[in-house]
Amino acid sequence: MLNRPTLMKDAWTHYRRVAGPRRAFDRKLFADVLRFMWGQFRARAAAVAERLARPAPAPVVKVETAAERAMNARLEALQLLPFRYRIEPMAAAIRAEYAHA
Repeated sequence: MLNRPTLMKDAWTHYRRVAGPRRAFDRKLFADVLRFMWGQFRARAAAVAERLARPAPAPVVKVETAAERAMNARLEALQLLPFRYRIEPMAAAIRAEYAHA
């Protein structure tokens, strides 16, 4: 949907920036600025419409194999060990064991 009041506000802002504060109103310059802003406005609207028209990407579903489920179960079981055990080396050994399988 075209928002014409915003387009006109942006055109006047751009015109004042181009023309300068003390310059008298120039109809030809304002027409050029309005034409330029209209082109910018249409390009942005077309980009939004194109983005909305594209279908959303299909979600990626991660499928775990039986080996991955077994490895994850063993790694989660390490979290239940008492704090006196260092689980990092044990976890690395489990990952290495399943990496070669």
